[in-house]
Amino acid sequence: MDEEINMNKVKIDRNLRNTDIGRHLITMYGEVANFKPNIIVELGVRSGVSTKILAEVAKIYNARLISVDKGDCAKACDWDKWEFIKADSVEYGEEFYYKAEPYDVLFIDTYHSKPQVLKELKAWIKSANDDTLFIFHDTNPAWHKNIKIAEDIGSVLDGVNEFFGLNIAKDGNHDSVYYDDKYIYYITHHDYFEGMTYIRRTKL
Repeated sequence: MDEEINMNKVKIDRNLRNTDIGRHLITMYGEVANFKPNIIVELGVRSGVSTKILAEVAKIYNARLISVDKGDCAKACDWDKWEFIKADSVEYGEEFYYKAEPYDVLFIDTYHSKPQVLKELKAWIKSANDDTLFIFHDTNPAWHKNIKIAEDIGSVLDGVNEFFGLNIAKDGNHDSVYYDDKYIYYITHHDYFEGMTYIRRTKL
């Protein structure tokens, strides 16, 4: 399986690395691929950069990839097994819960604010598996596009810290590892560029 993962890794378009999420793509690919998911949920699609990377992982494990966005992003990915849902990410999270389909990976990259992240997590946490991998983009509050939002209503990282009971530093050392005080979650935080944070459940 490792050889198959490496072969798929080569297929990632290097031009995608010039986007706002580009410097995190390889790491995200590896984190999700090593997790061996059955269901991947992506909140926020836009041009589909992250969608294409997640689709590469889904192909390996014949996993479902469900992407949710309020905009019309139906052409963002050309993989025929990709499922695009045009909907509000919070409202669809409640609907997803009632379908009783637990997911393995949840990637959040929508509106970069504390209130939005908290609403999405509250809606989606009910459908998580016991060892779900949570991924958050734009977790560097000092990133120039997020400074004013972070100052006015709180950053993505503020929301993540509050929801999971964490204390991830806003000015960390680029790559940092954390546990919460009850050792329920294991966290890897990359604060370079826009920031990317991975949170894994270690126990119930």
